[in-house]
Amino acid sequence: AAVAGGPWLKRVFGLNKGFDFYDDSEISSVNGRTAKQLTGATLKWLDNKPDKPFFLFLNYFDPHSPYVAPEGFAWSFLPKNTKLSGRRDFSTSEKNALYDAEILYMDGYMGLLWKKLKQENTYDNTLIIITADHGELLGEHGVFGHGQFLSQEELHVPLLVKYPYKEKSPVVVKDRIQLTDIMALILDRLSLELPSDRQSGLVPKLGHPVMAEVYPLAAIEKTGDWRAIFGEQYKFLWNSLGRNMLFDLVKDPHERNNLVKKDPARVGVMLSRLNQYLAKLPTPGPMAPIQKKLDPETKKALKSLGYIQ
Repeated sequence: AAVAGGPWLKRVFGLNKGFDFYDDSEISSVNGRTAKQLTGATLKWLDNKPDKPFFLFLNYFDPHSPYVAPEGFAWSFLPKNTKLSGRRDFSTSEKNALYDAEILYMDGYMGLLWKKLKQENTYDNTLIIITADHGELLGEHGVFGHGQFLSQEELHVPLLVKYPYKEKSPVVVKDRIQLTDIMALILDRLSLELPSDRQSGLVPKLGHPVMAEVYPLAAIEKTGDWRAIFGEQYKFLWNSLGRNMLFDLVKDPHERNNLVKKDPARVGVMLSRLNQYLAKLPTPGPMAPIQKKLDPETKKALKSLGYIQ
C-alpha cells in the first residue's frame, strides 16, 4: 500500500505500479496534502488492511516550500505577534522557523501513526525506515529551496531505522550510503535475494561509490547539470558548465573552499571513478506512460515548474 502526500507522486505519473492500494486523493495543488490528511488516510487503511504481513509506503510532504505550517505550530519558533497570513517577504530566520514548524507539525501526526501500530501490537515487530528524498537550503550558499545544486544541506538527509524489538541495539552508523541502498537493507532483513542488476548495496561493503546527481530544468535554472561522488572525507562535483568543485568535508563542512585547482590529482581520480561507475550502469528504460488528460491543478503545477509548456 502507498499513501502519497506530494503532487509528483500522483498516479498520473505511473508511480502506482505494483501497489495493491494507492491513495493520492486530496492533492489538489502543488502544495500537496497535509500530514493530518495523510495520516488520516493511513489510519483508515490500517483499520481495513488484510490480516497478513504488509509493506506500507508513506510520502509526507509538509517540510517543503512554500512554508505554510499551521500558525499554532509556528508560534513554537516565532514571536506570537509575528504576522504570517498574506505575507511573502519572510526573513531568512523566519523561513527557518516556519520550516521547523512544518517538521514539528508532521512529527505530531507521525506520532499518531506509531500510537496506532502500538495499539494493534504491530509496532514491535515492524521494520520502520524514515528518510527524505532531499534536504532544503534555507539561505546557505545564498540559495533557498533545492534541486539547483548538490550541497550537503540537500544531500545529507536523515535516515532512521527501527528494527523489530530486541533485534538490534540503538547505534549511530557513520557509513555513508545513498537512497538506493535502502532496498538492499530491506531485502536483507527479509532474507530475500538481492537482484543481480541492483544499484543497491549493504554497509560496510556497498560495492559501489556513493554519488548523487541532479538535472535542473533549463527553463527554470541556469546552473547546469551536477553530479557528485564521495571518497573518504572528500566530495567532488562535476558540472556540465565547467563549474567543477572539490571539498574537504572534514575541514570545510560548509563547502566554502573549492580545492579543484589546488588538488588536480584528486580531481582526476574522483572524476575517473565517477565516469567508470556511470558507464557500468544500465541504460535507463523508457518513461512510464503518463495519462494524456491531466486534471487542471496538476497541469497548472507542471507548467509552473517548467515540466510542460
